[in-house]
Amino acid sequence: MAYATPADVETRLGRDLSPEEEAQVTELLEDVETIIKLRIPDLDAKVAAGEIPERLVIMIEVNAVVRVLRNPDAYVSETDGNYSYTRSTEGANGYLELLPIEWDWLFGGGGMFQIVPVSPFGDRVEGGARQPDAHYWCPPSYGWTVRVP
Repeated sequence: MAYATPADVETRLGRDLSPEEEAQVTELLEDVETIIKLRIPDLDAKVAAGEIPERLVIMIEVNAVVRVLRNPDAYVSETDGNYSYTRSTEGANGYLELLPIEWDWLFGGGGMFQIVPVSPFGDRVEGGARQPDAHYWCPPSYGWTVRVP
């Protein structure tokens, strides 16, 4: 069961949901929680331990659903005669997805990896100088390696 409820969506949306919308919102909330649990399988344990605030999970789930409700047909722009308007694709793109900043919030905002430039000889190149370091390695055909802190 999702952390957020249709009542949370109503509050953030600023209006009451119709019975059809309420059924849709219930399913969308379950869907967005499934999306989150694909990357954070132990979400429930982390929320229970206080590592991820429950309020943050509710906010992120509701915001993803509100983006769908505000633009259900995923319109980017519309024209009628001399009148036309364009919607922001970030604010309400009509798709059930999390924004990169929301993933950062869930993962603690510290970043998941660091890209370090490496010379063809396998040495770090920082500040324009070679700095030998045995635990950095990259294949000779590539100029970058990824280090997980």
